[in-house]
Amino acid sequence: MSSNGNTQLIFTLQGDQNQLVANFGPFLPLQLSGTLQDMLNVIADTEATVQTAVTAAQSPATATMDLVGYFLGVIVASQPILKAVTPQALTLPQGLVGSYAYCDTAPTGNVSCPINKISAGVVTPIGSVNFNAGYTTGTFTFTKDITTSPGDVVEVLAPPSIDPTFSGPSFGLSGTVPVAAGNVVIKTTGYTPFSLDRSGLLVMNTEDPVVNTLPAATGVSGGFPNGWRTGFLNIGTGVVTLAVQTGVYLNGKLDGTIALATGQSAQVWTDGTNWFAAVGA
Repeated sequence: MSSNGNTQLIFTLQGDQNQLVANFGPFLPLQLSGTLQDMLNVIADTEATVQTAVTAAQSPATATMDLVGYFLGVIVASQPILKAVTPQALTLPQGLVGSYAYCDTAPTGNVSCPINKISAGVVTPIGSVNFNAGYTTGTFTFTKDITTSPGDVVEVLAPPSIDPTFSGPSFGLSGTVPVAAGNVVIKTTGYTPFSLDRSGLLVMNTEDPVVNTLPAATGVSGGFPNGWRTGFLNIGTGVVTLAVQTGVYLNGKLDGTIALATGQSAQVWTDGTNWFAAVGA
């Protein structure tokens, strides 16, 4: 349509209005200019960004699990130099992104250490750790995501041919495990969250005052890494106090606390070191 000599294009978004606002709200209004193709490109790019965000939000919550080992001693051809049981389903990503491998003494020639998954006695090759001649940092060949079952074993073997100088290999293989997210649990006493409380809601129902001490954060991995969060809701008559470990900050205050009266809630997050909370009525 035309107005004051300017041409306007009106785009109508069809669908549930609440969902549209939730998905597109941060991107509106769209800044459209240039040719019609330029404007269509902006809309397409925004749609792709929103779809990526929605997919990420719907993905199951995960926590990091690392398989770490160091081999000291004389290396025998094809012997295990790292062997780890996975007590729960572990996904090792394509390319083993986030993993590291080193050796104390570089090999004289190129060497390759096979990586296997052992499930119910069946050995399946899944990749390799590679050290080039003269280098003490390894690289990985890992062509796709691999997920183990509880009780499976991941092993790294020594090269099938022994290199005269290769020694002291160490490995840190990084993967992810699913966590129970979104569970609602009612508590009647003071409580320190477990890692599986991630993205859940802890409903406090007690007549007496209680203190919930937040756990020690664990950096970029472990049970309480950067981004770990959970929620609290007080439905009891007793005041619920959220506290942190000694020497830790809560909302920028050393050894800080937050008191939740009846009907109040709080979402808490960690950056891997300290804690932050948003309190609601």
